[in-house]
Amino acid sequence: MRHLSSFRWSRLLAVSAGLLLILPVFTLQTYADSQARIVRLSNVQGEVQIDRRTGEGFERAMQNLPITQGTRIWTKDDGRVEVELEDGSTIRLPPNTTIEFTRLSLRDSGGKVTETDLSEGVAYFDIDLGKHDDFLVDLGHRSINLERSARFRATMDRSQARVAVSRGQVELLGVSSSATTLGRNHTATFDLFDENSFNIARDYEGSPYDDWDAEQQEYHDRNFAHQRDDSGYGYGASDLNYYGSYASYPGYGSLWRPYFASYAWDPFADGSWVWYPGFGYTWVSAYPWGWTPFRYGNWVYLPGGGWFWQPGGWNRWTPVPRVVAAPAGWHAPTPPIGLGHGPVIIAHGNPVPPAEGPASRFGDPTRRVVREDIDGRILRNQIPQREAGLGVPRGNVNLGTLKAPPEPVPPHAAPDAHPVRPGFGDGSSGPGRSGDRSGDQPGGPRMVPAAPRMPPPAPAPAPRMAPPAPAPTPRSGNGHNR
Repeated sequence: MRHLSSFRWSRLLAVSAGLLLILPVFTLQTYADSQARIVRLSNVQGEVQIDRRTGEGFERAMQNLPITQGTRIWTKDDGRVEVELEDGSTIRLPPNTTIEFTRLSLRDSGGKVTETDLSEGVAYFDIDLGKHDDFLVDLGHRSINLERSARFRATMDRSQARVAVSRGQVELLGVSSSATTLGRNHTATFDLFDENSFNIARDYEGSPYDDWDAEQQEYHDRNFAHQRDDSGYGYGASDLNYYGSYASYPGYGSLWRPYFASYAWDPFADGSWVWYPGFGYTWVSAYPWGWTPFRYGNWVYLPGGGWFWQPGGWNRWTPVPRVVAAPAGWHAPTPPIGLGHGPVIIAHGNPVPPAEGPASRFGDPTRRVVREDIDGRILRNQIPQREAGLGVPRGNVNLGTLKAPPEPVPPHAAPDAHPVRPGFGDGSSGPGRSGDRSGDQPGGPRMVPAAPRMPPPAPAPAPRMAPPAPAPTPRSGNGHNR
């Protein structure tokens, strides 16, 4: 009866969580040690709005924004978005969809509690569920509850809701009725105004965005299997394997570097400082792979090689990236001080107010960081648009075999594409389905790219980072391993 208890208590807990937002801001240490969870806005296409519960209302979303409890996401007519949970599970929203993350918390046992409220539109869920995890989706007077890993689609319109399961099974909970199990390739439809109007069909009814969802899932299937650590954190692993490669360096171990990065490239060349209730400002990278390297581990500069990311530090999520062995004269961006709660464009302590209007609160969407010249002038970066993967969308191209980033896709060549940057398509060769991933096989073989060509680095100028505290043992889930 665990699922019934979770459903009845979720409403009260959601209200309690909302009250927490009016309490004084926690210190960074308090928040880091709390049972709050932070997940990733992993892909943004077209116009997507986000309400982070900061008092600013809906703002234009950018990739790699942290998602915390109470966050709402709204995709406009051309918007599509993906949210990635810690274990690599995903939630995808096509256009005209609104969802709220009403609960993102962690139990003393280590189990994760996730509850979302889909108020309109369509949402695709591909969820790995641990032994002590709870996952619910509220749909009007009913809720979807997971007892094991599953893949399903939920739809909400003005009069009815539908749930279609493509892998595993889910339970449908009613306010006053018993739970109903919905298995694979079954679709349930119920009236939002009549609790007793309920129907189950023995087929998986298609939707216009099924191919897009399958295309994105196939991207993860190809790349997630090459995760290089046992940290238990899977969000960001697919992008690291697609946009760069690892190589071993004496004194540092295995280091990662993005493709198409020059020796002069700076990992902080594009990003924003964004304020969050509970832990202040956090650095949000604009690079498509820019989640894990800015949340864990260290950035290391090797003479003759440039910047590399050193994995580690999995025991703590950090809003301010760590840097070791920086080159002489280089200074990492620092969080703003005394500027209140408003979003700013800032680097190296030099604030620049954003343009007016909610669409500009994160600054220029094509260039978000400014730096100070030696004479005190504020200069915008002039790095190439596609350096280190910036502006290169996900796709089926093996980037490790290319000498330069792929060329932009003309709009007429990809009429259904929604670019991350102006002039780029979705980077894929065509729609495809990942199929059942209940076994250990990924959705398709991925060509492992070669390490970047560069001269061997000089002897390490600083000692290697101390080993992190033991990380939680990664779970296998009840469905399949990622």
